[in-house]
Amino acid sequence: MNNAKLSLQIEATLAEGPLFHQPSNQLFWTDILSKTLNRYDLHSKVNIAIETPWHIGAFSFTNKENVLMLATHCGFILYNYITEDYEIITNPLHDASHMRFNDGKTDPNGRFWAGTMEFSPSGPNGHLYTLDMKNEVTQQLGELTISNGIAWSLDYKTMYLVDSGIQSLFKFTFDPIVGTISDKTLLYQFDEANGTPDGITIDENDQLFIAMWGGHKVIHFNPKTTEIIAEIQVPAPHVTSVTFGGSELKTLYITTARDGLTQEQLEQFPLSGSIFEYATNLRGTLPFPYEISIKEKFK
Repeated sequence: MNNAKLSLQIEATLAEGPLFHQPSNQLFWTDILSKTLNRYDLHSKVNIAIETPWHIGAFSFTNKENVLMLATHCGFILYNYITEDYEIITNPLHDASHMRFNDGKTDPNGRFWAGTMEFSPSGPNGHLYTLDMKNEVTQQLGELTISNGIAWSLDYKTMYLVDSGIQSLFKFTFDPIVGTISDKTLLYQFDEANGTPDGITIDENDQLFIAMWGGHKVIHFNPKTTEIIAEIQVPAPHVTSVTFGGSELKTLYITTARDGLTQEQLEQFPLSGSIFEYATNLRGTLPFPYEISIKEKFK
C-alpha cells in the first residue's frame, strides 16, 4: 500500500504551491486563505510562517537571493522574505474583491506563468498569464474556471495545465523561446468520484504526480499513455499540491487543506491542513527561477 506519512503537523486553511529550495533545504509553501508565506526546514522540522497582506496563490524563486515573485489577489509582487520589502510590479486583475491568482510556475526560460480564479468560482472567468523578464504581462488563455497545476515535459516541448473547475488535464505545444502555447488538447478527463485534479509536478521519467482534491490521494500518471500508474493515499481529503524535495529530490512533499471540510470531516481527518511526505525511487525536478529585472531596493 502506498501511504504518505506525516511530515509537518499543522492546521493550514489552504496549504498550496510547495517549492523545494535546495540551497537552504527548505520547503516553501503558501496558506492562501490565511495570507501566510511559509518556510519549512526539512532538517529541523521547524516551520516559519510569515504573515502578509496578500492571498498568495503561487510564487517563484528568482535569480536574486531571498527574493520571490508572488502571484496574489493584488497582482504580481516582488517580495524579499527576509526584510519583507516588496514592490507591486503589475496587476492584470481588475477586481481583487472576487478574483485572485491561483497556481503558477516559472518556465525553463524564466517566465512566470500564473492563472486566476474567482474566490467563489461561478464559471469560466479565469485567465492564464505570463510575466516576462521585462515585467510585462501577456494573457495566454481565457475561459478557465479554476486555473491550477502547471508542468513542462523534460524536453520543454509540452506544457500541462489543470482546470480543476471542469475536472480536466490539458496539454499544449510549448515554445520555450517565444514563451507561447498552442494546440490545446484535452489529455485526461477525471471522474469526480475520484476527486478533482489540483497541483502537479513531473519526475525524471516525464510522468506526472497529480494532487486530488477530495480524493485523499496523489495520482502517479503517465501522460504518454494516459495510464494511472499508482496512487498514494493521504490521510486528508483535500490534497492540494505536490513537489519533489530532499537531498536526492526523491521525496514527494504533499500539501493539504482544511478549507471546505465539515466539522465531522475534520474530526475524522484531524491531520487535514498538514504537510505529508512520500519516499519514491524516482528523482524529481527543481523549480526554475524567475529572471527578474532587479529594482533599486532589491539590489
